[in-house]
Amino acid sequence: MEYLETTLRPYSRMQDLYQTHYRSSLAAYCEQQNIPFLQKRPTCSAALRFLGRMRNSHRLGSIMPVRLGTAILDCIAFPLGAGRLVDHTVGTYLYRNNGTDLRVCIDAEDSGGIKVPDLLEWSDVYFKTNYWPDRQYDPRVVPLANVNPLVLPRLAELRALRNAEPEWDLFGFFRVWGRIEHSLALFEALARLPCRKKLLAYLISSDRGWEIERLEKAGVDWTTSPMPLPELWSYAARSRLNIVRHGVDDCIPWRMTDMLAMGRCPVLDYNARTRWHIPLVENVHYLSLHVSPDNPMPAADFASRVVERIEGWLSREGLIPGIAGNAAAYFDENLTPVPFGRYVVEQLRRSAAPAP
Repeated sequence: MEYLETTLRPYSRMQDLYQTHYRSSLAAYCEQQNIPFLQKRPTCSAALRFLGRMRNSHRLGSIMPVRLGTAILDCIAFPLGAGRLVDHTVGTYLYRNNGTDLRVCIDAEDSGGIKVPDLLEWSDVYFKTNYWPDRQYDPRVVPLANVNPLVLPRLAELRALRNAEPEWDLFGFFRVWGRIEHSLALFEALARLPCRKKLLAYLISSDRGWEIERLEKAGVDWTTSPMPLPELWSYAARSRLNIVRHGVDDCIPWRMTDMLAMGRCPVLDYNARTRWHIPLVENVHYLSLHVSPDNPMPAADFASRVVERIEGWLSREGLIPGIAGNAAAYFDENLTPVPFGRYVVEQLRRSAAPAP
């Protein structure tokens, strides 16, 4: 008998959130194939999920000291069945088939490393969502896509945006953090483009006076607040090109999932370094500016490369719609729940199959 099982930790907010798409995909495929999939959850899951959101909210510190607030929430949550808090995003699963039991991990950490080595040792199959192909991993480690869990509940909305008429040639909204100089140089270069564009920098650091000075000198608007998802997606859907900056740990960020789902043309600042289970291909699923922070260049050369590449893409008839169509097809065929769940289960079936 084929069988899957996992344990939910709704109070461990980050793990619960990061595992959402993977759990939902497995549940969808298992339901289609009549495969039992048991998701063990505390009786008060909804309350624990709410408390977990409060515990991880940046607003908690504005209400009371963070330590006091988390201690109070913990005192409420643990009697409700919160269980052991975890500080990672690795989900654990049990799979049975052909009389073989497999212990399975889905590691959704942004970093390419193995954050919890004990879980790798525990596992028989270890899916890594931010898998670096040039690193030496344990043979049990296999790549998987890094998927935005916020997409699934609003899938119909995102697909409807595929029909949006473009108002801009370029949309750029991303955080200025981590490699701050790289982000600022990118905004300054984009500001020089003579096209229809909308640029907005999201500032994270507390010492941002010099960042604001540079952005305002370049004519780039800035904010210190996140943009609500409906607004962000609306802007993205009405732009021919969308800048998608790599994450701090050089992962393909969640924004890529949004772009694929709404069938837009994503533009990465440099080529994808991590590999998904079905690799994303430059000039097929995305475009690349080829401006890596690891290979710094003079500001004038940096700006010239960015401007030259984007102007070239905007002038090539059929290029952008073609990549947008490929992006939508990639999402539908690989990242929607049933195909995604099918891929994971098929990998487990191969691992569980008796050796010839």
